[in-house]
Amino acid sequence: MKMFFLKSRIYYRSGLSNLVNRLEINEIKGTVYTGKRPLSFIPTIFEAYRNFRMSYRIQSTKHISEARLLSLAFLGVIILFIARLPELIVLWHNNLLNDVIPSLVGISLFTSMFFAPLILYSLSAVIHIVAKLFKGKGTFKTSRLALFWSIVVSSPILLINGIVQGYFYETLLARFFDLLTMFFVLWIVSSIIVESEKFSSVLPLFSITVCFTLYFTFSS
Repeated sequence: MKMFFLKSRIYYRSGLSNLVNRLEINEIKGTVYTGKRPLSFIPTIFEAYRNFRMSYRIQSTKHISEARLLSLAFLGVIILFIARLPELIVLWHNNLLNDVIPSLVGISLFTSMFFAPLILYSLSAVIHIVAKLFKGKGTFKTSRLALFWSIVVSSPILLINGIVQGYFYETLLARFFDLLTMFFVLWIVSSIIVESEKFSSVLPLFSITVCFTLYFTFSS
């Protein structure tokens, strides 16, 4: 009888350990995933719209090297360039730009790929330094990841806005959609940066960025 109970106990423990090994336990908000394959890159972007702060947490749990951060920065630059492209074509078509379209696109792409990553890296450093003044708990690396990932997450909105600006150039619809896009993108960026610096609320940073953006937009 003792041998029977001993064997039953061994079988129970081995079965329980096998069950635990089959479960992938993700401690972010206590979510448990039962062996599902991780999402690929593009579905991850759309999945981020369910919870922007959670999407950053998931990205931060991965091994993020400087090479991956640089690739995210270049991807963000390409997204910003493509979003700007329809408006450039409209300006060229309306004879508001003197260059031919191939040279115009080439020059714009070169300047974007060369200068924009430097601007993004510098901006992420400034964001982290300012956040440190308000007791932010992030690092320069997490600040880079937050800024670059927020641009990538904003890519569907930016691309749609680029198409709208191209088709409805200088119309009331285009201006309204551009303003709506600005608020949405600033909310995404603020949410992810707040999470990277371990702040509790998004509203203070969002309010500050909206005020600065509106000031520079209407003063120029």
